Formats: sequence, C-alpha cells, structure tokens
Amino acid sequence: MDAQSTHTDLDRFVADIPSALKEQIDILPESNKEFAIRAFRRELGLQLRDEERIEDELSRKREKRAKLSAKKEDLHREESSIESEIEELEAALEDAQASDSFEDALDEFLEFMEERGTHVNVQFPQVQKIAEEHRVSTTEVLETLYQMSDLPASRFGLDIGGDESNDGLSAGDL
Repeated sequence: MDAQSTHTDLDRFVADIPSALKEQIDILPESNKEFAIRAFRRELGLQLRDEERIEDELSRKREKRAKLSAKKEDLHREESSIESEIEELEAALEDAQASDSFEDALDEFLEFMEERGTHVNVQFPQVQKIAEEHRVSTTEVLETLYQMSDLPASRFGLDIGGDESNDGLSAGDL
C-alpha cells in the first residue's frame, strides 16, 4: 500500500463518519483515535440497543397479533354456535306456532262438527285442507280431532273395532 491509497481509504472512512461525530471530534481535547474509538463504541451500542428495541417491539407485535388471531377464532366459533342456537330456536318457535295454529284449526273445525252434527272422513274437504296447511296426514287430522273431542269414532270415519265411545284414548292406542 502506498501513501496515496492509504490517504484515499482514510478520506472514504472520514467521509462515512456522520457530521455530528466530526464536530464532536473537533470540540474535544482527546486524541482523535481515542475519541473515534469511544464514539464508534457508543454508536455501535446505540445501534445494538435500537436493534434490540426494534426486535422487542417486533416480538410484542407478533405476540399481540397471535393473541388477536386466537380471540378472533374464538369469537368466530362463538358466533357460529350462537347462530346455530338461533336457528334451532327459530325452528322451535315455528314448530310451536304451527302447533298452536294446528290446534286452533282443529278447535274451530271441531266446533263446526259439533254445531252441525257433521260426520267426516279422510275425503272431507276441510280435513284435507287442514292436513295440507299443517303438513300432516288426513288420518292424523282425524285422530287428533277424535282425541280432542267427546264424539264417537264413527263421526270421524275411524274404525276402532266397533267401539263408539271416546274414553280419551287415541285411535292409534286402540
């Protein structure tokens, strides 16, 4: 290495030193070498502390993201569970309303039968209409009417072995 290349290397090295550091070198009475070593150590220490701080912050953010992701999954599962419960309750409500509506329709029809002394069977239009509206068989309509009334089975076109009395048993029980 000749003096020319050493001088060029030194110029490049000095050019890379931040201006604030160069100003401190000029102010302090210490030798340039001692000051430069101390400054580089301090600068390197600051950089290391900055890196550690950044790595710590990065680690905290990743941990927070993982926790939020887990919470999000928990909330999604809970939401799905609640949605299923809502659907079940809505179906139960519809069933309850349909049951009430079915019973109301049967009560109304039974009143009609009692007032007019009507005999019915599976072919009777009103029986078919109630069965269609409530998605049940016409036989189920007749059996339920029979269970709800004090009328003899013959009024409903049900064959229960010749028994004309209604003792509270369903046609299916006999």
